[in-house]
Amino acid sequence: MKRMTTAAMSALFSIFLLGFQYSPAWAQSENEPVPMAAVPAAEVSPSEEIAPTRANFSNRASTEAYIDGVIQSLMAADNIAGVSLAIVKDGEIFISKGYGFSNLEARTPVDSSSMFRIGSISKTFVWTALMQLVEEGQITLDDPVNDHLPVNFQIPDGGYDEPIRIWHLMSHSPGFEDGGIGYLFSNSADLTMTLDDYLLNYRPDRVRPAGVTTSYSNYGAALAGKIVAHVSAMGFEDYMDARIFAPLGMSSSSFREPLGDDARDGHPTSLSDELAARISSGFEWKKGWFEEGDFEWITSVAPAGSVSSSADDMALFMLAHLGFGANENGRMLSEESQATMRELTFSNAESINGLAHGFIQYTMPGEYDAWGHGGDTIYFHSNMIMVPELDLGIYVSTNSIGGGGIRNGLPNLIVEHFFTDGALAKLTPPEDFAERGQRFAGTYEINRRSYSKLERIFGIPGSFMTVSVDEEGYLLLTAGPNTSRWVETAPLTFRNVKNGSVIAFREDEDGTITQFLIAFGIMAGDRVGFFSGPNWFFMIVGLAVLGSIGAITGSILRRKREITQTVYEKYGSRIIAANALTWILFFVLFGLGLAPLAGGPTAPFDPFPSTLLFLSLWAALIGALLSLAGMASLYPVWQAKSWPLWRRIRHSVVVVVFFTFALTLNYWNLIGFKYF
Repeated sequence: MKRMTTAAMSALFSIFLLGFQYSPAWAQSENEPVPMAAVPAAEVSPSEEIAPTRANFSNRASTEAYIDGVIQSLMAADNIAGVSLAIVKDGEIFISKGYGFSNLEARTPVDSSSMFRIGSISKTFVWTALMQLVEEGQITLDDPVNDHLPVNFQIPDGGYDEPIRIWHLMSHSPGFEDGGIGYLFSNSADLTMTLDDYLLNYRPDRVRPAGVTTSYSNYGAALAGKIVAHVSAMGFEDYMDARIFAPLGMSSSSFREPLGDDARDGHPTSLSDELAARISSGFEWKKGWFEEGDFEWITSVAPAGSVSSSADDMALFMLAHLGFGANENGRMLSEESQATMRELTFSNAESINGLAHGFIQYTMPGEYDAWGHGGDTIYFHSNMIMVPELDLGIYVSTNSIGGGGIRNGLPNLIVEHFFTDGALAKLTPPEDFAERGQRFAGTYEINRRSYSKLERIFGIPGSFMTVSVDEEGYLLLTAGPNTSRWVETAPLTFRNVKNGSVIAFREDEDGTITQFLIAFGIMAGDRVGFFSGPNWFFMIVGLAVLGSIGAITGSILRRKREITQTVYEKYGSRIIAANALTWILFFVLFGLGLAPLAGGPTAPFDPFPSTLLFLSLWAALIGALLSLAGMASLYPVWQAKSWPLWRRIRHSVVVVVFFTFALTLNYWNLIGFKYF
């Protein structure tokens, strides 16, 4: 049986993708080189205005040569098969090209027309479409989403007074839980659902009021796509083709996938053969070479991430947004509407970046304000950053699992190298923070997670981080093996000492810290107590294992000697032995059931739940019932007093451990069959 490592658990979360797989600033180790990240707010001395000290794209040949060298070096270091790059500057396409190969068997090179899967960058087309409908007066951003959905797609209130509004979808603040294992991706066209089926069958629970805190939501984006289709009375893919791609001249972009001529009822028509032939394969580096992966079918949740596009087309899209709604081919929005899209819609705190009508706000090196979006599938990692002050847009996409470094770092590196002096102000903590900062210490759980389903368990330990304060007054954030150091710069606000990124905390009316607010504004960390954290989980698992082994061993040893006991004590003994056997069976089945998920980032393609995982849930349910029966046995056991005192104590301790373990499993949704 394979051991489920932290890295494997993290890989499993690629299923939540169509979103982000950053190496976030708060997770970086102080002992390792800091990855170049496009998201964190890298800042310099606030007292000085930054003046560019390097050639600002003035020499195209030398600029391109520098970027070529960086990309080729990172491709070699990170085992990347191919890269698609587009840079626009001053209203023109500065670079549009490819590196490496899109098909290794045919040795097809990546060029500016090669189509890569751009993941959640797809959402930016949906937000743009919503703004078109706003511009036409068909919707307003403050409308409840249920006003623009067919009756059977409308969202129940979930006990909350505030309805989910369209701007909540655009700001990832509708209050949904997240999920996706077993249904978000598929590796066969025959396994894809329609968008309608996905929305109806996999509706997440509302777990917080809308408009209070961001938590990245693929379902929210898919729902927005349904609104576009319903309001326009067009198929979603048809609308995008006619209203976004065609006007901008984006002839190599589509939400459609190569479903073939025999696409099933309810599915969109297939991507054309000509475009399908230009989609790059995805790759995984295995045993010293690239292994081509399965095609990633995202039709079921198309608005959230199914777009395939080329560098040429993404350049046209960036030019349209930087050009206030139009490029040389046509217009998608009025200047006023496009200018509105750059305005902040929602932020978790004033001190950190938020979302601007669906686009994520960034602060780039040199304190340049930027906006854009990242996107990940299993194999493809992409980023699009636009810096209006520089009239600069950067799009980069990689076709290999290890491509996160290029995708995260290249935009930052380009801005830092060509438009700043690279300096960062030295940060030192306030003298009194070592004592005062203890109120921030604790464990925090990322709120982009499942709350009601089995997959909640996959957040252990990867979705937790701990906050502490050292004796020098530095705030320390630890996520997995990485620790980063931060300095308080304003109330509830902290800056990273190495890269200048900013985080914040939220407090309640009593001044108690309740949330950790991540720099790029699309998630938060909820403060949790000991019994809701990973340390307690692993502790009770260990105690349950020891208790099971001890109970089974004791039962075997007692079979060889006569014991004076009442019928209640006899059945109490049998219940605890059966309970121990059931828990051992659960551990074995659950471990074997998880083993395929530890096999790498392609685990989302595996059937879920597997047969063994399904059987483990039966064992957990039976174990919980036996644990309840064990608790009922305590009173007669202590009343009878036939057993020696030490045995009654041992029996009671094991019963309590088993019952507590059952309660813990129930907390993590492992009691019952809560997988969809």
